[in-house]
Amino acid sequence: MELTEAIEEYAKKKINSLKKLLDTSGDHEVKAKIELGRETNHHQKGDVFKAEVHVTYRKEAYTASATAEDLYSAIDLVKDELSREFVQGKEKRGTSMKKGGRVIKKILKEGR
Repeated sequence: MELTEAIEEYAKKKINSLKKLLDTSGDHEVKAKIELGRETNHHQKGDVFKAEVHVTYRKEAYTASATAEDLYSAIDLVKDELSREFVQGKEKRGTSMKKGGRVIKKILKEGR
């Protein structure tokens, strides 16, 4: 499949819009690898397009993939899936920090 400039710009625009969900204030580098293509399965009729994105941020890796009848729709679906993963990761980090804070507070209380 030939990658046109319009498709490339659309994919970059959608994936770059996810930066707001990540804390990019430090020296943390965000790397994204986007794979776009046409998938042919003998069980599905017509064109089926696949979009897959691999993002590395800090020491974490996020992966999302989607298939759709339109390449632009597949890109949108991947963006939504990555967005959910970023939010879940952020909530998970916050929960573990709160839990650690509670443990420290308990230790300090018992030490009195």
